[in-house]
Amino acid sequence: MTTRIRSLIRWRLKLQRKVLGDRFVDRKLSFCGKIFGQRFVDWIKDI
Repeated sequence: MTTRIRSLIRWRLKLQRKVLGDRFVDRKLSFCGKIFGQRFVDWIKDI
């Protein structure tokens, strides 16, 4: 289950990176890091 959630989030980030650009995704990850914690962001970014 955890792997499916992780892959879904990573897939959405890749799509957003293509459509909206790297800067937007980096800002979004920074914002998520403030809310959920840096460990969550590191867990998602570990590609």
